This record gives sequence, structure tokens and C-alpha cells, in this order.
Amino acid sequence: RMTEEFSKMTPPPSCVPYHEGTLQSLEEARGMLESMKGAITTRDMQSLGEIAQQAAALQAKAAALKRMQEQIRASDP
Repeated sequence: RMTEEFSKMTPPPSCVPYHEGTLQSLEEARGMLESMKGAITTRDMQSLGEIAQQAAALQAKAAALKRMQEQIRASDP
């Protein structure tokens, strides 16, 4: 639901890369949580290890988005 509402927004041109990156990260996080739910239910340890790697990559993307947000705010008059 949050992704739906967020995707309906029209950001200012300077915020489009941040907006698109956030949408992509939300979708990746949702998919990762669904995968985690399945892996826990089936006790699939290999999948849980892969999900941990995905989580680390997602965390790096979140940090990059935060930096992007800070740059946008710093350049906003």
C-alpha cells in the first residue's frame, strides 16, 4: 500500500532520482521480507543466508539514498 501511494506522487525534478530509488528499495524490501517469511516457514537456512546478503545490499542502498536526501536538502533554497 505504501508503495502504491508513494508511486502516485509527482516529485519535483530535482527529487526524481531519490523518489525512484526509494520506490525501488521499498519493492526490494517487500520482496526480501516475503522471501524471509518463506525461508523461515520452510527452515531453509541457505535461503536465509542469501537473504542476509540481500539485506546488506539494501542497507547500502538506504545509506546512499540518505546521502542523496541530504544533498537535496542542502541545495534547497
